[in-house]
Order: sequence, then C-alpha cells, then structure tokens
Amino acid sequence: KKMTTQEFLKEEQEEAPLPQEELDAIKAVARAEQDVVVDDDDHAGGGGHDDHDHHHSEFKFYSRPKQRQKWGESQVLPHTNFNDLFFDLFYVAAAYNLGSLIRASPTSLGVLYFVGCFYPIMMIWLQKTFYDARYDAGNDLFHKLYEFFVVVVLGTAVLYIRPVAYLSTPAANEDIFVFSTCILIANLLAIGRSVDVIRNVKGEQAAKRSGWTEIKMFSGMAVFYLAATILSANDHFGSSSDYGNYGSAYDDTTTTNSTVDTMTNSTGGARRFLAGGGDYGDTNHLPMIMLFVGALMYNVGVLFLTFRSEFDKDFDPKEAAVPINIGFFIHRFGEWIMLMLGESVLSLLIVPTQQGDYYKAFFCGMLSITILQVLHFRSQPHEADEHALRRSRKGGVIFIMFGQLYSAALIVLGTSYKMILFEFVFAQDAGEARRLLLDAGYSAEEIAQDADLLRYLAASGPPIDDVEVRQQHVAHYFCISMALVWLCLDVMLLAHKGLDFNLKRCHNTKCKKSRYTGKAMVFTRTGLILFFGTMGFYITEPTLLSFLGLMGIIVQLGLRLGGSAVFDDETLEDVPQCAYNINGPKSLTCAVSLRLQQITGKKLPGKLGSCSAGDNKPAA
Repeated sequence: KKMTTQEFLKEEQEEAPLPQEELDAIKAVARAEQDVVVDDDDHAGGGGHDDHDHHHSEFKFYSRPKQRQKWGESQVLPHTNFNDLFFDLFYVAAAYNLGSLIRASPTSLGVLYFVGCFYPIMMIWLQKTFYDARYDAGNDLFHKLYEFFVVVVLGTAVLYIRPVAYLSTPAANEDIFVFSTCILIANLLAIGRSVDVIRNVKGEQAAKRSGWTEIKMFSGMAVFYLAATILSANDHFGSSSDYGNYGSAYDDTTTTNSTVDTMTNSTGGARRFLAGGGDYGDTNHLPMIMLFVGALMYNVGVLFLTFRSEFDKDFDPKEAAVPINIGFFIHRFGEWIMLMLGESVLSLLIVPTQQGDYYKAFFCGMLSITILQVLHFRSQPHEADEHALRRSRKGGVIFIMFGQLYSAALIVLGTSYKMILFEFVFAQDAGEARRLLLDAGYSAEEIAQDADLLRYLAASGPPIDDVEVRQQHVAHYFCISMALVWLCLDVMLLAHKGLDFNLKRCHNTKCKKSRYTGKAMVFTRTGLILFFGTMGFYITEPTLLSFLGLMGIIVQLGLRLGGSAVFDDETLEDVPQCAYNINGPKSLTCAVSLRLQQITGKKLPGKLGSCSAGDNKPAA
C-alpha cells in the first residue's frame, strides 16, 4: 500500500533500524513533502529546501533564518534572487575603480594598494554569499533593512577606491579613513548575521556552533580593520597641516595668465592640469597594509578549520559547520566571474580611439577576453557533484583561495589591455599639448625652462613620463596577470577532480601514443605559463604584446579541448575520496532512490529520478 514517508519511518523504527544513509534520505523527502524544517529544539517552520514560497509568504517584521539543508540531504537550488543581482552591480563599479587605481599607479606600490582594496571588498561578497548558501533569511522587514545597510556601506567603500596619491595621504585626504571605516562596518554587519544565526536559527545545533566560529574569524579581521581606521583617523584628524581639499587645487601664484588661457582652450587639458597639481602631503602606507592583512585573516581562519581535524582527532567538521548549497555557490561564483570579465570589456571600450595600430591591439583584446570567457566556463563544472566543494574540504579551500587570486588577476588583465590602448592615446595627447603651447606663442626654449609649462605637459601625459619605463611596467602587468589567470584556472580544475585523479589520467594504459601526447600537453601548458610570466622582461611593444596574448589564449583553449580527447575519461569514483568533505556525500545512491520512489509512489527530481531497476543490480 502507499504510505507517507512519516508513516513509513514510524513503522520501520518500531521493527528494525534503517541504515543511517537511507534514514537521512527518507527524512529529507519527508521534510520536502511537508515543507517543514525541524531543528534540534523541535521547532518547526516553513520549508528550508526551496525558498520560493518563503519569499512570497506574508510579509513580517522579523522571521527566523532557516538552515537550507542538512548533512547528507539532496540539495535543491534556490530560486533566483534579484537582490543578489542588485548587490553585484556595486562590484561592477568596484572592479572599474580598482582598474583605475592600478592604471594610475603602474608600480609595485600600486599593486599593494590594489590588493589592499580588492581583498577586503571581495571578503564582503564571500561573507554574504556563504551566508545565503546556508541560510534563508526570509521575506521580512528586519533582514531587508539589514541588507540595505550592507549595500549602503559597500557603495560608500567603492566610492573611495581612489588612486594611490589619495589613499596614501590620510593627513591630506579622507579617502583611506572613509574606506577603512566602511570595511570595518561591513565586517561588523557580517558578525551581526552570525549573532542572528546563533540566537534564532531554525536548524541544527551545528548552525549555532558555526555561528560562533564565524564570529571568532570575523573578529580577527575586525582587529586589523579597526587598526587601519584608527591609524588613518589619527593622521587625518590629528594633523595640523592644511593640505587643501584632496590636494587637487593648483594655486601657485606664479601661474601666468597665458598658461591658464592656453589650458582653457582644451577642456581635457584643463582637467588634467588641475588634477596634476597640488601637494599631497606625507604618505602613510600602514593603513592599507592593515586592511590587506585583515582580509587575509579570513583565509587563515578557513585554513585552520580545514586542517583542525589533522591535529585534533576528536574534531568532527560536520558537528561544527553547516553544509552550503553548492549549486547556489556555483551559480553565484559564475556571476562574480562575469563581473570581473565585464571590467575587462569596460576597460577596452572606454578608451579614446586613435588611428593605426590602436585597432590591432583593440581587436586582439576583444577576441582574447571573449575566448577567455569560453575557456573559463568550459573549465568549471556546472553540476554540484563535480565541484571541488563537494569532493573534499581541502579541494574546496584551494578552489576558494585561488578563485580570489584569479578574480584579482582578471581585473589587472583587463586594465592592462586598457593601458596598452592608452599608449597610443598618450603618444597623440603629448604631441597635442605641446602643439597648443607652440600655437600660443611659446618657443621650445621657453617650454623647456618654464616649470609651470613642463608640469602642464606632464599632466597631459601618462602617469610615468619615461616611455620605456612605463611600457616595461605595462608589459609586466599584462604578462604576469595573464600567466596568473592560466595558473589559477589549472589549479581550480585540479581542485575539482583531485591530484590523484589527474595523475591517473596521465597514465593512459590503453594507448602508449596517447599517454605521451597527454604528458606533452601538460609540459606545454606549464611552459606557456612560465614563458608568459617572464615575457615582460624582453617584450614591451604594445601591439606585439596584445597579439601574443591572443595567441597564448588560443593555444590554451586548444590544449584544453585536446586534453579532453586525449586523457582517460575515468570516473571520479575510481579515486578514493576523503573521509570528510565540507558538504556531505555526493548524492543518494540508486538503491536509496528506488526505495524512496517505491515508498512514496512519486518520481524523485533530477538525477535521482533517472535511476532504474537495472542500475541497482549487483556486480558479477
């Protein structure tokens, strides 16, 4: 006879206990049937497996956050949340401002300020994404207002991602103080989410333990963020010097009327002239260093949790953490990478056009970014069971950390294409500025001897006057960022399958020729990364750089396609799996799936419903 899963559980528990795997699976179906989440305190509420009904339910002032899934349960991808898409829009501006920062300071100091701004900003995204992947906050006024404050703080932080000249001078400019304050507030708001989970979550006790763990992790980050805020505030509010507003006003009394008249003939020239003047005051890089270290504390905490079981044998990760919805994370991370690639598109399109080799570099850049998008999404799995987060805790950590570096490299790569295009613009603008001065009546000798006119010419040009030095910096940025993008893609791909699995693929026993071909592909990819990482030392010509970049990406794509055909297509199950991963077993077995379908009289969704009786036959 047909019976509900609750009736079946009651009957079976009275007669004989079921295997734990089947018991967990049947309980998952029971909760899905009744749309109920039962926590460890026997509280029941609306369904946590699908937030569609939850977000269309009656609007309340406050509703308790619900745990999305438990260990061993089949996961259901939540419906699209347009609030997440709106949240991501702020990162479009963040990526563009980060690109502008690195373009204005193409030096090692620029790299420090780039990572010092990028990592804290990305940590805000990761904190929110991992929270949403584990809990459903609901459709209530409290959580809507809470996320509104997060967006306001994030938007303010993005606004103050400025060039190094502003961020490095807290005595003259408030930029680094406002930025660090916003990062600190955003981190405190993340701690507030964890407090809400500890006090009110509908779920297991592990959710509350996870909340305490996150508070400790985020508090470590907050210490460094607070230090950056105090240091910058002390410089800004404690300085008695009057540096003016943003150090951008050029009020030297020696400025001649004719110089001003000349500059007013060109709106762009006047704007660059005003931006080039002023005393920026004393620099202080310590606040930015504190921000960078504070953001890295997130990764330190993740590493500690990952390897804790190695030295604490009594530690069970499943009792101290909540599984994330991997399908949700895959979806969100794909959107995040699209934002990073979008910055490259903006960098290529928002550049003044010039004649000649400009268009060669432009089209090489457009083709490169387009193929790179194909390369990325071909390399990443689209199913939760194939993702590194499912395979093991260590694989998941490797994916997340290299994903951060990969995102930063994509921004720098897009900005490098912009800097390559600006090499053609600078050559045109510098000549145009000098021509304007000559047309105004200045001789070449007067221009060479007048400091004001030389400053005007410098403001009309690039951030580094020496063409060879500037192009050397651009080449390093371009080549190293391209090599990092390829390296991170390969490491993330290895994380999905595991090193053992990929080593087995290189030992194809079916065909000796294919085995050698596969190894040759591996060496070629390694050599290509090393070559591009050092290419900036001996190739600096902009057009040639962009062309070689395009050729390198095409070769990478060809190697990826060829590797799929040459390597053994062994299944992941052939490789021993870790005893613990961070999100439970791969999926329900066909045996459990068939039993559930027989009990409930319903076909299960997705792959579970595709199992047939023949799939469950014992091996000969």
